Amino acid sequence: MKPANNYHVIYTIIFLALAIAGTILLGARYSAAARSDQNITPDAQCTVTFGAPTNFLVSNAPYSVTKSDFNGDGKLDLVTTSQLSNNVSILLGTGTGSFAAAANFSVGSGAISVAVGDFNNDGKIDLVTANQFANSVSILLGTGTGSFSAATNFPVGSPPRWVAVGDFNGDGKPDLATANQDDTVSILIGAGTGSFGGATHFTAGSASGSSPFAVTVADLNGDLKLDLAVANTNTANVSILLGTGTGSFSAPTNFTVGSNPRFIAIADFNGDNKPDLAVANTFANNVSILLGTGTGTFGAATNFPLGGSSSPWYIATGDYNGDGILDLATANGGANNVAILLGTGTGSFSAATNFAAAVNSFPVSVAAADFNGDGKLDLASGNNGSANVSILLNTSPACAAPSPSPSPSPSPTYSFNGGVVDADGTRLAGAHLILTGDTNNDGVTDVVRSTTTAPGDRGLFDFTNLPAGTYIVTVSADNRFFSPDTRTVALPTNFPGGSVTVTLNASQATGNTPTGDNIQITVGGTTLTFQRVIVNGVTRLTAVSDLSTLIGQVASAGGKNPKAAFQISTSAQIVAPVEVCYQLSAEDYFGATLMLSIQGGKVSNIEIGRNDATQTLCGRIARLPNTASASTAKSAGETASAADTDLGTIVIAEANSVIGLSTSSTNVSEGAGTANINVVRTGDTTGVATVEYATSDAAGSSGCNVANTGMASSRCDYETTVGTLTFAAGQTSKTISVPIIDDAYADGLESFTVTLSKLQGAGLANPSSATVVVTDNDGANGANSIDQASFFVRLHYLDFLNREPDASGLGFWSNQITECGTNAACIDLRRTNVSAAFFLSIEFQETGYLVYRFYKAGYGNISGLPVPLRLNEFLPDTQQIGRGVVVGAGNWQAQLEANKQSYALDFVTRQRFVDAYANSMTPAQFVDALFLKAGVTPTAADRAAAIGEFGNAATSADSAARARALRRVAENATLNTQEFNKAFVLMQYFGYLRRNPNDAPDADFGGYNFWLGKLNEFNGNFINAEMVRAFIVSGEYRARFGTN
Repeated sequence: MKPANNYHVIYTIIFLALAIAGTILLGARYSAAARSDQNITPDAQCTVTFGAPTNFLVSNAPYSVTKSDFNGDGKLDLVTTSQLSNNVSILLGTGTGSFAAAANFSVGSGAISVAVGDFNNDGKIDLVTANQFANSVSILLGTGTGSFSAATNFPVGSPPRWVAVGDFNGDGKPDLATANQDDTVSILIGAGTGSFGGATHFTAGSASGSSPFAVTVADLNGDLKLDLAVANTNTANVSILLGTGTGSFSAPTNFTVGSNPRFIAIADFNGDNKPDLAVANTFANNVSILLGTGTGTFGAATNFPLGGSSSPWYIATGDYNGDGILDLATANGGANNVAILLGTGTGSFSAATNFAAAVNSFPVSVAAADFNGDGKLDLASGNNGSANVSILLNTSPACAAPSPSPSPSPSPTYSFNGGVVDADGTRLAGAHLILTGDTNNDGVTDVVRSTTTAPGDRGLFDFTNLPAGTYIVTVSADNRFFSPDTRTVALPTNFPGGSVTVTLNASQATGNTPTGDNIQITVGGTTLTFQRVIVNGVTRLTAVSDLSTLIGQVASAGGKNPKAAFQISTSAQIVAPVEVCYQLSAEDYFGATLMLSIQGGKVSNIEIGRNDATQTLCGRIARLPNTASASTAKSAGETASAADTDLGTIVIAEANSVIGLSTSSTNVSEGAGTANINVVRTGDTTGVATVEYATSDAAGSSGCNVANTGMASSRCDYETTVGTLTFAAGQTSKTISVPIIDDAYADGLESFTVTLSKLQGAGLANPSSATVVVTDNDGANGANSIDQASFFVRLHYLDFLNREPDASGLGFWSNQITECGTNAACIDLRRTNVSAAFFLSIEFQETGYLVYRFYKAGYGNISGLPVPLRLNEFLPDTQQIGRGVVVGAGNWQAQLEANKQSYALDFVTRQRFVDAYANSMTPAQFVDALFLKAGVTPTAADRAAAIGEFGNAATSADSAARARALRRVAENATLNTQEFNKAFVLMQYFGYLRRNPNDAPDADFGGYNFWLGKLNEFNGNFINAEMVRAFIVSGEYRARFGTN
C-alpha cells in the first residue's frame, strides 16, 4: 500500500484522428496532489508467502520468461524462449492463475532472451528474441489473438545473450539493444514498421573478455534519455553506458559487483527518487545493491547472501508483501527455488525466504505479475532444467497500512488517460493504444495495451500507477494513418508542472494493397528481376563433352533384354567409374555406376544391361585424358539396329596423370589433435581430377581400455574420416586431416590406415595407402579426459558435426559448463543441455538428420529392424553432406544448399537406388513409392510438388528430377516430425557410443526401444526422460576416453 499523502500525477494525452489529411493535436497535461516528504516503515506483520508451484509445459530448456497480454482479453499471458528447440512458447492466461497449453512459434537458433514491444505500430504486441547460436534477433509480429507471424531475423553481435527494448533516438519508435559475449552491445534503430536498421556496436566491459550477459534500459542520470546497464560475467562488474538521445552511447563506466553477474534490475530501493541497481551474482551466490547518485554513477556494492550453491540468475522487483516497499525475487538455478528478499525502503533487504519451484527445475528467470486478479504479485519461473514454467501464487496475508515518517520522499507515480477523437469531434471506438516502458520498476520493458470501446465524457484509455521514466505511446485505428503514430514521453522524477503540445499528421487509409508476380531485389542500385522458370520439355541441360567419352551403345530388338559388352585395354592402370545409361528422345539418362579397374597391358571385359526391352543401352567413362583403345560388341542374340553404326573403336582416356600419397607411413603425437596426410598429383595436371579417401583400422569392437594392442580404434583414438578430394586444374597437392583423440589411457603405440580409391581424371599412384602411427603421451592412466569441458565440447563437434570446432563455438559451449564453477548440479545439467544442443542444432538437423531422412524416404526401415540405416552408411554420407558447412560462418547457407543438391543427385544414382526404382516408373509411381517407404501420407500439394519435378516426362528416368523429388520427400514436414524422436535415440548410439544399437555389448534393439519409449512418454523432453544424461554418464561412453 502507498501512504495516503503520496502524490499522484495525471498525464493526459488526446489523439485526434482525421478522416482526411489533416492535423492531430496531442495534448499533454501534468497535475499533482499536495505531498510531503516521508519514509515508509513496514509493520511487523507484513510477511510474504507463496503457494506450491503449479507447472505448465513449454519447450525444452526454457530460459527467459516475461508477461504481457498477447490476445487482448485483459488477462496476462506468458512467453518463454527455448535454447534448444529454437522457438518461443506462448501460454495464454485464464485470469485465475492457470494457463492454456503452450503454442510454439519458431525463432532463430538458440533463443535465450525475449522482450515485448509494438514494433510495427499496429496496436498489437510483438516479440523479439536474442538468438545466441544464430547471432541474430528474431522479430515476431503479433496478430492480437495470441499468435504471431513468421520470424524476421536481424544480425547483431556474436553471440547475443540478452535483448532489451527502448527508444534510444527519441523518434517514438522502439529500438533494440542486445548484450553480446564479444564484449559489445548492439543497437538496432527501429523503423516503426517491424523492421530495424543495421546494428551499431558499442564496447561494454572493462577489458577484453568481459563477456556481457544482460542489458537493462533506464534513464540513469535524469536527462530523460535512455541509458544502458550491462552485466559482465567474466569481470565481475557492471557497465553504465549513458545515452545521447541520438542512438549512440558514451564509453562504459564500470562498477564492481559479485562474481559472474547475470542480470540487473533497476529501481529506487531507498526512496530518494534516484535509480539504483540490483545485480544477481551467480558464482557469488548473492545480490549486489548499488545505490544511485542520479548522475549515472553508483556507490559501492552492498551484497546480500542467498545461500551456498543458490546460483541466482535473475531478479524481478515488486512489492510482494503489500507494505508499499520494493522487494526482490531471485531465480536460483542451483537451489531449484525462487527467493524473496523483503526491502526496508533504505536500500537494505531482509534475509532470503525460499520457495521451491519444480523438481530439478534449475530456474534461470522469473516474472512478477498478478496472474489471478487478487491484487497480489505472483511469480512465474522459467525452469531451464525441467521444460516448464512454475506459477507460484502469492498467499501473503493482508498487510496493515505502513506508518509514514519524515524523509526521504517516495517516488511520484503517473497516469496516462485520454481519448481518440475523430474529425467531427466524436470518440473513435476501436482505436488501440500501446504503452511501452518499465511500468513496475523491475528493470524490464513492459507493454500495456488499451483499446477504446465506446464514446464517453472522459478518456477512453487509462494507464495508471506508472513510475518516472521514458515511455513510448502508440496509437492505431482501422482506416486511419497517423504520422508519426508514436511519441516518446519522459516522466521526470521531480514533477515539473506545465504542459506540452505535440502535433501529429493523420490521413484515412485508401486504395488497395499492391500485388504482383515479379520479385525484385535491388543490389547496389541495380534491380534484379526474378521470374518463374517452367520446365516445358523443350530446353535441356547439356553435359560438358570433355568430361566424358561415350564408348558404345546397342539397341534392343525382338523383345530381348539389351546387354552391351565392352573390351578395354590400356598401357597404364585405370581406376574410374563406368556409367550405365539408356537413351530416350535423343537424350541420355545416366543411372548405375560401376567401378572400372584395369591393369596396364591387360584386356578387361565389362558387360552392362537393363531389364528393359524398349530402350537403347549405352556406357561412358568419365574424365580420363589422352589415349587408349576400346571396342564394343552386341550381346549374343541381339538384332542389329541403327544404333550399331555408333559401335567400333573409340578413343578414350588413359591415366597419364596419377594421384597418390606422399608417404606410406607417418607418425603423430596423441596430443597433436590432428594427423595430416599429404596427397600429391603428378603428370598431366591441366584437368580436373578427384580421389576418394577413407580411414580404417583392425580394432573392430575391441574395448578402448585394452592397452598395447598396437591397433588404434575409431571409437577412442581417432575419428572415422571419409571424403573426396578435388584437384582443380594446376593443383598438385591436397591434405587429408584426421582428428586425433587425446584419451587418458596409457595405451602405447597404435596405428590406423588411410587409403585412396575411386579416382576420376587420373590413375592411382603408389603409395595409395598409408599407416598412421599414434604416439601415446600418457605414462599412466589419468583422469578421464571427457570431464574437461573443452574436450567434451570438441568431441561433440567431431561426433555430431564431423568437424573441428570453430574457436568461438568451442569457447561459447565450454563456457556454458565452466561458468557453473564447482556447482555439481549446474555442471550436470549444463553438460546435458550442451550435449543435446548438438543434435538439435541447425547444422546437424540439416546434415546428419537429413541423411537419416534420405534413407528413410529411399528405402524405409532395414528389414526386421526399426531404423533405416547403419553407422557405416551414416558416417560417410553425413560427412559428405556437411563438408565445409559451419552455420553462422561465411556464406554457409549457399554451401549447405550446394551440398544438399550434390548429395541428393549422388544418392539417386547409386546402384542400390537404381535397382530399387526402375527408370520406367512414371513420376507418380516413383513419388508414391517414396512416400510409401517413408511411411507418410502426403497432402495433395506435397505429392503434386514432388511429381511436378519431372515436368511433363512420361517416366522418372531423369536423375536430376529424381534427386529433387526425393529431397522433397526427405524434407517433408510430416516425415521430419514423425522420425524426430527415433533419430534422436539412434544418434545416441551413433554419436556417443559409435556403434549400432544391436552391436556388442547389446544383441538386439531392446535398449533402443526402451529409450524411444521413454522419449515418447515425455513428449520428446529429453531432460525429463533422462536420455541424453544417461548416455553421457554411461560407463560405455566414458570408457572411450578414460578409466573412470
